[in-house]
Amino acid sequence: MAATASTSTAPEPKLRSNVSGRPWKQLKTATNRSQRKPAHAATVSALPDSLAVDGDSAVQGKPKKQSAAWQARMADKTKRDAIRKIEQELKDDKQADIDRRKAINTERKKILEDKRRIAEAAQKMSAKRLQRFKKKLGRTKKVNA
Repeated sequence: MAATASTSTAPEPKLRSNVSGRPWKQLKTATNRSQRKPAHAATVSALPDSLAVDGDSAVQGKPKKQSAAWQARMADKTKRDAIRKIEQELKDDKQADIDRRKAINTERKKILEDKRRIAEAAQKMSAKRLQRFKKKLGRTKKVNA
């Protein structure tokens, strides 16, 4: 049986990876992006100018003609970008003002806390001094007598 399989002269057909096996479906191809050079630029350069496609004229050295809709979209985009930039500047200014106010308030609170702590320490020292003075008075002969 093994000998009969090796005598077969018909090669097995290679399957392409992008064939689905369903003959009614189209072959899958890579997506053709609009903002890059066309893949068929080499074949287009041989075509006469009358057959050149609008996107292919840039390949032949001619300036690319942009549609009115594209120009309108780009104008809208530049307006939106300018508005976004101004909005961001306003937000940054507002945030800087808030941060400045926070810093001032924290500094003020820190100063008040230091004053309170110093006053408390002074009062404590004054109380200790008064206590020492009373103790000293108690040791004298005049107070004991």
